[in-house]
Amino acid sequence: MLAQQIDNDRLAAMKAREELKLSTLRMLSTSIKNAQIAKKAELSDDEVLKVLRTEKKKRAEAAEAFTKGNKPELAAKEKEEEAIIEAYLPKAMPDEELIAIVSKVITEGNFTEASQFGQAMSAAMKEVAGRADGQAVQAKVKELLK
Repeated sequence: MLAQQIDNDRLAAMKAREELKLSTLRMLSTSIKNAQIAKKAELSDDEVLKVLRTEKKKRAEAAEAFTKGNKPELAAKEKEEEAIIEAYLPKAMPDEELIAIVSKVITEGNFTEASQFGQAMSAAMKEVAGRADGQAVQAKVKELLK
């Protein structure tokens, strides 16, 4: 399981004295444990991936805020943490595949107007099922629903 892999890597980082990786993996382990407590059960790998995506998004937003706030050293740290988290996520879906899926959803759902964006977006996110970033899906849906 993915949660077990993160714990194993956390122990390895501790032994290797990799401070940034260790602190990042501790934070991930805590987030996963909090999600397990909230669910009152073990998390599946898909649920762990959802936690990881949330944490990755937090790091990206923090890095952007630090960059805007003229704090490049803090932004760099957030980006490094984001890279560590990204290593546990599946590779992003290629653009061609994403376009094909969104096109199929729009055609099958008979979405023709921009006012149907919400419905098209919902259907596309179900079809993509976590294999692509929500912002990328949103951009393709907007592009194809003109």
